[in-house]
Amino acid sequence: DIADIKQKLREEKLKEIEEQADKIRESLKTEIDEGLVSVDTLNMKIIIRIDEKGSFPSGSAVLKAGFEPVMKKISISVNEVPGKVHVSGHSDDVPIATQMYRSNWELSASRAVTVSHFMFQEAGTDKNRFVIEGYADTKPLVPNTSPENRAKNRRVEIVLVQDCLLYTSDAADE
Repeated sequence: DIADIKQKLREEKLKEIEEQADKIRESLKTEIDEGLVSVDTLNMKIIIRIDEKGSFPSGSAVLKAGFEPVMKKISISVNEVPGKVHVSGHSDDVPIATQMYRSNWELSASRAVTVSHFMFQEAGTDKNRFVIEGYADTKPLVPNTSPENRAKNRRVEIVLVQDCLLYTSDAADE
């Protein structure tokens, strides 16, 4: 029956995605242990989260010196996984208004662009796979109720989205 076939294909795809995420985790083990990045899966997505503390100075979209080797590892890992690559910048809810950034919208989008541009330099990166997004403080991981929580919300996410039209019947997974 078609529903059973779809379910079986979906389960196989989820297993494959988890295996791909495990490979990425292995290549980024040191950085994960140091709390610079994390790798999670959600439905048909692999999410590589880059925390601000290791990657960007506060209020800046320039990568910190020394973060390039981490970005190179991430770029190579991303190139080994099929699908779309959504690079999104996120901020906390503290307003910013500087000469460089009129708001957290600009800062978050600029960080996503910085990460993407770095990835474009890696041989084999297909720019046509990329979508670049800036969310400011609209998608917090945790409530912005403490300095620690605000720090968690300041991040860039690289979300690998695999074509899952065949594998799902729910729009919630898209």
